[in-house]
Amino acid sequence: MKSIQSESMRMWRWALLRWAILAATVLPLGAMVVFMYAERLYITGPLVIMLGCAVSFWACAAAFGVYAFWTLRGSTPWDNPSHVRQAGGIVVDGDYAVVFARCERSLVRLGCRFTHLDAGAGLLKATTGRSWRSQGEKITIRIEDVATHCHSVHVESDSLLPTAVLDGGANASNVRAIVDWMDDTHECLPQARLV
Repeated sequence: MKSIQSESMRMWRWALLRWAILAATVLPLGAMVVFMYAERLYITGPLVIMLGCAVSFWACAAAFGVYAFWTLRGSTPWDNPSHVRQAGGIVVDGDYAVVFARCERSLVRLGCRFTHLDAGAGLLKATTGRSWRSQGEKITIRIEDVATHCHSVHVESDSLLPTAVLDGGANASNVRAIVDWMDDTHECLPQARLV
């Protein structure tokens, strides 16, 4: 899990840096335009500052909207990863049907709504609802055969919004919860080990 967290921190820092650079270029431009034309429009005092803030805010909103549109172009939101994506995995001993059912139950425990279940391909996709931490997450679980009665379970949690920069740890806690539930001692899954 340590490598997942360090990768997440690197991605988070890079995303924050890009947003900061965008804001640092747009905010002064908006303020500069207001201050240039304030004298011509006979606007003085605190009104100039308020107008400068309003123009800067809407300029940032327009720039971030263009950034969001550029990020989402040509694909569905499910295929577009955000900067807060988390992934983890576990190798589980047991029958395939039991492992698939255990994955399904772990998503139900999280309160997810299923969007895709394919037992043949070993793929489960679900979404969570909004919370105080995020706008919701999309969770993908892939099950692959490693050996006879041994399966690799790969869990990925990502924000529903591809432009998300912060998630309050929601994706990491989703991955950790599912991996922990798969790791629990269970009569059908006696030996589970972390990847």
